[in-house]
Amino acid sequence: MDESRSESLTRRRFLASLGTAVGGVVAGCPGQRGGSADDMPVTTPAPVPTPDRSAHPVPSLDGVGCPGVPKLQGDVSRVCGPPSGTDSGFGIVTNPTEDDPGIPSLPRASLTFRFFRDQQTTLSGLKPPWSLQKYVDGRWHTVRPATIRTEDGFLATGGRSQRTWRLTVDNDATARLDPRADTGGVRLDGSVTRVPVAGLGGGVYAFVVAGWADEEEARRPIAVGARFRLRGPPLAFSHTEAVERVDRSGDTATVDADPGLGDPVTYVLSRTRRAADARQMLPEEAVTNPPVRNLLAAYDPAVEEVVLHTRRHPAYPNPVLGPVTMRDTGFEIRTRSETTAGE
Repeated sequence: MDESRSESLTRRRFLASLGTAVGGVVAGCPGQRGGSADDMPVTTPAPVPTPDRSAHPVPSLDGVGCPGVPKLQGDVSRVCGPPSGTDSGFGIVTNPTEDDPGIPSLPRASLTFRFFRDQQTTLSGLKPPWSLQKYVDGRWHTVRPATIRTEDGFLATGGRSQRTWRLTVDNDATARLDPRADTGGVRLDGSVTRVPVAGLGGGVYAFVVAGWADEEEARRPIAVGARFRLRGPPLAFSHTEAVERVDRSGDTATVDADPGLGDPVTYVLSRTRRAADARQMLPEEAVTNPPVRNLLAAYDPAVEEVVLHTRRHPAYPNPVLGPVTMRDTGFEIRTRSETTAGE
């Protein structure tokens, strides 16, 4: 057998074994799609959705409060669904509805949200004006987009009295998770704003349109959200296309990834005790950060640390350094220089 092919197969088998070990501890992105086995980068195989829906139960919406937006601080008016029993006049409805027994199933799902206002008034002040949130451990976490800015002049609805948003989930479309790729992104298609996303696991979510009503003197922020559920397995991290090699030596896994631009940098991930001040990170958040995704894709409970040699690509968000918690597991993420200085 050709040695280079044998080495490639060995790497793939190693990553597959890591994916199996990691699956019960951390989760994340589905595998890549398209291309032959020889020209594809090393990836962890994606979990295969099971036809047995009971294998992946979806939490109930009972007791799940209305979502807000982290950027909107203080007294926020929250509206879930139609404005029943409220004086805000704002509402948002979804298809399928919250009571629809036909819960959309991953890896692909499509939902439509119709925002409406009973007066000729807009919401403004956020860019982008929408967010996708997931309910975990008693609170809402913003999983898309990665960054929300607060600025005057940005319209939330794109229209005065109503706006339609179509959320399309395709977990096989992994290019949507690569900050370097121009995947079309959010776009206006006639009267519909299309929002394509990837890298979601099953659970309870909310689509939220938020901002300030322009007629309110106090500019009290309003978050108008529609809660929904997705049926599907937890995510299992795979490496990005930039990964060139993964090695295991003793209790250390080493990953080489070249995104093509930026100064060299080394990140180190190690498992630690859960810290009280650790940032809770969901897999749906981590999957959009290539350095963090590559660190977690190579993590194995049997290793002490994962070392990632890569570059600070200008399109990549900076990893969250310091303690983080994911699915009740504590991790520490540092640069190599910080790790050395602390020893």
